[in-house]
Amino acid sequence: MRYVWKDQWQKKLFFLNQIPTGAVDTIVDFGCADGCLFQAMRQLGIDWKQIGIDNEVAFKELFLIRNPNATWIRSQYPALDNVADPKHCILNLSSVIHEVYSYMDPKQVELFWKAVFESGFQYIVCSGYDYSLMEKTQLQISFDLCKTQQ
Repeated sequence: MRYVWKDQWQKKLFFLNQIPTGAVDTIVDFGCADGCLFQAMRQLGIDWKQIGIDNEVAFKELFLIRNPNATWIRSQYPALDNVADPKHCILNLSSVIHEVYSYMDPKQVELFWKAVFESGFQYIVCSGYDYSLMEKTQLQISFDLCKTQQ
C-alpha cells in the first residue's frame, strides 16, 4: 500500500512506503513525546502494536490519552531488551537524535548507539531533516564508532 501524506505527523512516517507489507507488526518510538506519531499511524489505518519510550514523564498522560492501547516506557536510553520481537519491528529514532547529542555526554552517546546497533531490530528509522550540519557529522561519527566496535 502506498501512503499519501496529509500533515506534518504523517510526513514523519516516510518510511512506511519502504517496508514490505506484512513485514512489521510493532513499532517502538524512542523519544515518543506525546504520541502524535502513533495517532497519525492509526489515522492511516495502521494497527501495529505501539510502544513509546521517553524520558519525560510529563508526556505520559497525554501519550496514553491519545494512544490508549499503546505501551509507554520511561527511559533516557533505548531500553530495547525484551521490549518487542525485533524481527518484526521498527525502531523509530526520528526527531530524537538532536536530544541525544544535546543532553548526553560523549560516552552516553556512544552507549546509545551501541544499544541501537546491537538491538537486532529489523528496521531502524532515523530521519535527519531536523539536524544541523554539525549533528549530521556527529551522527556519522557515532555510526562509524559502533561499526568498528562490532
